[in-house]
Amino acid sequence: MWIAIRRYRYNDEVKISDYPRWLENWWVDRACRHYSTAKLEDCTEGLHKGVQRLTDQFKVDQKSHFPDYQSDPELTLAYGLFYFPQSFLRIQFSLLEILERGWNPTGDRPIRILDLGAGLGAAGFGAVSLLQPKQVEGWALDHSEEALRIHKELSAAGTLGSWHQSSIDLHHPQTTGLPRMDLILLSFTLTEMTTGYETTLDFWLRKLHPKGALLVLEPFSKPSSFRLEQYRDRLVTEKKYHVLAPDSHSSENSSLPQNEFSRHKDRTWDLPQSMRLLNRNLNRMVDEMNFTFIAITPEPPLPPPADSGHFRLMAPFARAKGKWIAEGFSPDGVRHEYEILVRHVTPALKRKLQKLKQGDSVHASNVQSAGTSLRFDGLNED
Repeated sequence: MWIAIRRYRYNDEVKISDYPRWLENWWVDRACRHYSTAKLEDCTEGLHKGVQRLTDQFKVDQKSHFPDYQSDPELTLAYGLFYFPQSFLRIQFSLLEILERGWNPTGDRPIRILDLGAGLGAAGFGAVSLLQPKQVEGWALDHSEEALRIHKELSAAGTLGSWHQSSIDLHHPQTTGLPRMDLILLSFTLTEMTTGYETTLDFWLRKLHPKGALLVLEPFSKPSSFRLEQYRDRLVTEKKYHVLAPDSHSSENSSLPQNEFSRHKDRTWDLPQSMRLLNRNLNRMVDEMNFTFIAITPEPPLPPPADSGHFRLMAPFARAKGKWIAEGFSPDGVRHEYEILVRHVTPALKRKLQKLKQGDSVHASNVQSAGTSLRFDGLNED
């Protein structure tokens, strides 16, 4: 099945990695020691309160002051058990897409990753986990000394790259001694900035290796999507950098209507057992993660597939009278309705269509015009 990416290889097929059991156990053990309990089930009440307090802090899109929750042990534990796994997996979905578009650090040295606003390290560690067995050298920068201390503990406890930790003021960044980076991450970091985010992103773009990529993830909200759309449009107009993902073919088409949902990613994943336990009483919608992102590179990405069978979904497929239909963007940035007649839909193909989500890339076979729609009779395996 061809969903979201054409499989990209270093030596073996790259795919979303499972959340490491040792990471989950590290946080569970830390929580049990803090609350003086023998098992996680006995300290869920305190953790529930911590998750709620964190949610209240995170739900505002931009703040005049972003709290240093890592200085509060109970909030840190709540984050580590509930939000850390989400950040760890979320970065991998977008990273897979830039791999599809040709981002391929080469050479004998380790891949260099800079994690800005790294916090406890979830995004950076998630990226390393996806890229393994490639060796990674990482730099974690954050304003919180306590977060960096925990980051150092975690990086020493597992096999998720070799990391350097340094304190930074996001509003006044400095790069003394840093080499050119293959990948710069900002995962839910711009929400900490009230002003000047474009200047900051411009600053870090200049620190990329020529074949590097700057990857920015933000919460899925209209303000976040608008900021990234606005920044993308400016880069495309100035033609100094290139949009690597998502929808790089359509984002550089100036005639494409503005649509904040074009940056939407909606992905399902397997929750770790400890997170499922915490969510029994919280009842949060955590099986699907929503976010918006953009990836930028100094060099032009590989051209998108030119044939009409390639398109990116704007919404999942839905059953209609005698057919399945969906809307999507073709490689030239034009929006179309796509359809497949029911008589062509085998049980196996039906399962594939039902699993496709907004933002997924699709390669359809035998595409032909059918009135105002494009009709196909199957999906290709890439």
